[in-house]
Amino acid sequence: MPLVVENRRAWRELVCHGETGYLCDNADEVAYYTARLAYDEEHRLAIAQQARRALVEELAEPERLWRQWLDAFRRSRDR
Repeated sequence: MPLVVENRRAWRELVCHGETGYLCDNADEVAYYTARLAYDEEHRLAIAQQARRALVEELAEPERLWRQWLDAFRRSRDR
């Protein structure tokens, strides 16, 4: 299921607006994009497929995750 989320915090790193879900600035946008996904099955399936590909194949790629963890540990150590 595609994400329709607030346009702030970590969601910006996880959702590419219009490609893998929707980032919304207000309740009207949440309602609009939720309705669009509910009534346009082809669009909903396309967004879901793009999100799955981006999250599983790119964001969850083991080497990328390992580099991110190492960076986080280095930053916490250097504080």
